[in-house]
Amino acid sequence: QIVDEIKVSDKYLKKVLISMSNKKGIQSISEYEKYLKQNNVQINDLKQKIQIDAIWNEIIFKKFNSKVIINKEKIFNEVVKNPDKKFLLSEILFKSSNESQMQIKYQEIQADIKKEGFKNAALIHSISSSSTVGGEIGWFDKSSLNETIKKNISNLKIGDYSKPILTASGFLIIKIQDIKNNDVQANDIDNKVNTLIKAKTNQQLNQYSNIYYNKIKKDLVINEF
Repeated sequence: QIVDEIKVSDKYLKKVLISMSNKKGIQSISEYEKYLKQNNVQINDLKQKIQIDAIWNEIIFKKFNSKVIINKEKIFNEVVKNPDKKFLLSEILFKSSNESQMQIKYQEIQADIKKEGFKNAALIHSISSSSTVGGEIGWFDKSSLNETIKKNISNLKIGDYSKPILTASGFLIIKIQDIKNNDVQANDIDNKVNTLIKAKTNQQLNQYSNIYYNKIKKDLVINEF
């Protein structure tokens, strides 16, 4: 699919920027712009990234949504029978071609986490779109996480972060920002089921997105004139 112009509505851009600024506890876009400058991020670069992400996500949804498989009955049973904890997570996603290169990069990231903090390390190193908000990806029910991530964070406490986890997108470092009990009330069951369906749908679409991106990257030929 060819996109002649990368463009989304100003209303959508404003909504995303407000959401990003609110996550940082910043109440206005102008103040958020100052925050970005302090972290060497230009507002126009961020807007362009939002536009690219929006169009890419639309392409992925149209191309792969029909292939997403969700077992709604299984999710419902998980919610009813296994109320569990919620995790507030942040991430740093990075690429590496081999084990030794991964270890070198991980050491660099660890040094910056120690020196600058996890959020700034995410801004510096992460290739995920969450880097623009310091790596924060929000609250997740334990049951919504895939088994590999659950295994790697199962023994972590608040403030701890995982060793690099190999995923289809690259190597993922997960930090636990907060943990709370997730008691499910009867009137919350439908909302929780819908939230889990959305989370699992996004997980599958993200997997398709990474596979499709790597295929395009592999097949891309640049002709120089």
